[in-house]
Amino acid sequence: MAKAYDNVNQFENYEDTCNVIISKFPNNIVGYLEIVKYYEKDKRHDKIIKVYSTLPKSLKSNEEFNDIYKKSEFQFTYLSSSYQNIGRFINNFATVKEKDLYGFVDKSTSLAIPVKFNNARNFIEDNPAVLNEDKWFFIDKDGEKTLLEILLQ
Repeated sequence: MAKAYDNVNQFENYEDTCNVIISKFPNNIVGYLEIVKYYEKDKRHDKIIKVYSTLPKSLKSNEEFNDIYKKSEFQFTYLSSSYQNIGRFINNFATVKEKDLYGFVDKSTSLAIPVKFNNARNFIEDNPAVLNEDKWFFIDKDGEKTLLEILLQ
């Protein structure tokens, strides 16, 4: 059933179904593998690490799961060492802080919006709020002020 949700792009239902499978069959690797493959495809390294932490000890020797986990752990560690602070991934982006300035990375850990703002809030819908020169405004996914904000100023 989870794969059917994946095929029709109902990702929330897919994720929920995988979690139900895990809760009903906690000692079977199938549900865990399904969800980490989904997270891997979506480059949600933090989620893979969290799943690994809940994996029963008897399943931690699964080679396929461990390969996915090790790649994600490397990516997440790289991201963590590159910035002073990393926010949660919301709407595919996370805020990052470097030398008292903020920017955004995408789920592949690539810098999506340059680190240049005095403060930043996570994406809400498609636009994060940022502070620059004592003014808060919304930006788009390219780091440009949104049309709405330009009209309001």
